[in-house]
Amino acid sequence: MTLLESLQRARQLTTPAEVWCITRFDRSDATLEIYWSEKDTHNPAAVISSTPSGGEGLRPYGGSAAHAECVMARAFPRAVTTYGRTPARVEIFLSRSPCAVSAAFTFGGITFPTGCAAKLATLIAHNPNVGFWDIRYDTIYWGNPVHQPNPESDILAGSASGLESLAALHNVSIHQFNALDVVP
Repeated sequence: MTLLESLQRARQLTTPAEVWCITRFDRSDATLEIYWSEKDTHNPAAVISSTPSGGEGLRPYGGSAAHAECVMARAFPRAVTTYGRTPARVEIFLSRSPCAVSAAFTFGGITFPTGCAAKLATLIAHNPNVGFWDIRYDTIYWGNPVHQPNPESDILAGSASGLESLAALHNVSIHQFNALDVVP
């Protein structure tokens, strides 16, 4: 499956209450992984995570720390091990900009703080041998499942703040997705 096919698949399979995250190492489509947000009390729809090789099924995480970025952060060490080396470049494609509200969790001895933007920053800090992180998102996270802009929203403000903090990191590029992002 190519990056473009993975993006199209994720967009087609995602409901307004779900988010997805796609990762790719060193621009190799052979490393593509798709993660979906997991079922929890705020997201009662059954959702799946899958890989290009066709593996599917509910993952065991659930709960309030089950945004797609959280699932990806937990799976990242396994993905690197499967790849066989630390990637020089990690691309992360998100359905929405990272939030500032997902619950904190500890995994693999690393505490991932509240908010998906902070979790991504933690993942980046704990992987110093990755040379460059390229993060793209389809739309701004408005803080509601119907994507209605609410300028007064603390969730929107937190998402914007998270974008700024990630953009300040020296080895990170983060911006809204455009069609040129799939050009090799």
